[in-house]
Amino acid sequence: MKSLSTIINPSRFSKYFKKEMRENRKQLLSRSLIMIAILCAFSLITGLGESSTYNRYEEFLINHPNSTVDDAKNSLYELYMHEPFTYNDEASANCLSIFVFGFPIALIICASCMFESMSTKQKKIATLMAPATQFEKYLTRFFTYIILPIFIYIAGCLIAESLRFIIFSIFYPTGDIIRFMDYSDTIKDMLIKDNMLFHTIVLYLLSFIAEASIYALGSSIWPRLALLKTFAAQCIISFIGIVTLMIAAISGAVEKSAKTIGAIAQNLSLDIEFTTFMWLLHISLLIFISINFTIAYFRFKESEIIQRM
Repeated sequence: MKSLSTIINPSRFSKYFKKEMRENRKQLLSRSLIMIAILCAFSLITGLGESSTYNRYEEFLINHPNSTVDDAKNSLYELYMHEPFTYNDEASANCLSIFVFGFPIALIICASCMFESMSTKQKKIATLMAPATQFEKYLTRFFTYIILPIFIYIAGCLIAESLRFIIFSIFYPTGDIIRFMDYSDTIKDMLIKDNMLFHTIVLYLLSFIAEASIYALGSSIWPRLALLKTFAAQCIISFIGIVTLMIAAISGAVEKSAKTIGAIAQNLSLDIEFTTFMWLLHISLLIFISINFTIAYFRFKESEIIQRM
């Protein structure tokens, strides 16, 4: 049995990780800046979309110096609402939605670049000849293209929201019209207030990490243009699956299977609660993610044998 030091050595791994970060710093930095710039652009565009609303609030507050922004909202929308309500900066809420839906896209793009160092002959030779084990090389790419982008994306969201808040606070200084997104309260409410919402958030994260694991696996198979090739492969597999289901539905196989499964479940008295079902779904996704990343590792490890034959 091989000793642990032959698979991963902390000192050797740290040196290799620093080497990769130093050699690819320009590429990684430029991609990070592009990601942050896109987030900032969406944040500012969202703020501009609310500028007419901000103008109405500011005009009301100027004409009623002793009023608050809550008073302004209740006065401006008294025709539509019969109960008083608290002011909320819609731009910050819209930005949160954009950040949430943009996260999986960013993670998938990063995952598809995981094995781009194997895309050309020169890069393959440089990667294979590097003084580190294949597991250390794989772990370096996992941290660089899966873990690190998550933190960069979170930092980009904070920068984008801060930029929107500062710029629009300069143009609309009256009252408390522009508000910064309260991430802490939002996350606290989502995780603690509603158990179902907690499972929804976990399912959201695991689903897109699973999707990223598919693109990481695709990158190990097709290092060049992995994003397009993996997407095309997904489309083909999905099309085949849909056609198969349609044929099965026409032939009545789906209905028969559903009745059979229902009868078995009734005989076994299966009564799975929602929480239990969600935990089983989370575990299934974790297993799926682990399998994809494990296959990607062995595919990457296999390349060492192929290239040296």
